[in-house]
Amino acid sequence: AVLATSPIEVVATEVTVSGPEAVDFGRSFKVSWVGPGGRRDAIEVFDPAGNNGKGRVAYSKRLVNDDYDGQTVELIAPAIAGDYQVRYWNGDSRAVLATRSLAVVETEVTMTAPDTVPAGEPFVVEWVGPGARRDSIEVVSGAAADGKAVSSIRVVNGDYNAQTVKLKAPKEPGSYTLRYFNGDSKVVLDSRPIVVE
Repeated sequence: AVLATSPIEVVATEVTVSGPEAVDFGRSFKVSWVGPGGRRDAIEVFDPAGNNGKGRVAYSKRLVNDDYDGQTVELIAPAIAGDYQVRYWNGDSRAVLATRSLAVVETEVTMTAPDTVPAGEPFVVEWVGPGARRDSIEVVSGAAADGKAVSSIRVVNGDYNAQTVKLKAPKEPGSYTLRYFNGDSKVVLDSRPIVVE
């Protein structure tokens, strides 16, 4: 039995997301938000063309997992250039409360390294690229896209300011592939052959 009732009025509140209009692919960027800040609310990078035109979430971060008091979140742009959206997602109601356009643009990605390296010895690779937290420079056996990494180091574990990393060459001589791997999107952004003597 209901023993007492009291009316309650649910009113609309301001919900906005703001940030850059364009960002280089694979790079991190910050978004400011205004909204209800529910425990399951998140800011998402959404690809409207993904999933055969049905759309898909390319990256998401819950508000409580970042600077909640400062009302900002740090997101990572997809590694594929294109037109995306940044949107405020209400997890309890499963509703989009605010959106804004985001252009993800290609940026230069290159690696400079010796053409041949001695087996088992360290060598230096200079890189230019997004430099995201999960990006790595890898030596792989086989094709760049699906080869198995035999030596790898994240770019943040090298000299990030000088954009260099030191890798150890495989012990087995032969032809390998050196690649720049974007760990968040799991995409190879650049590759080149390297010979281990």
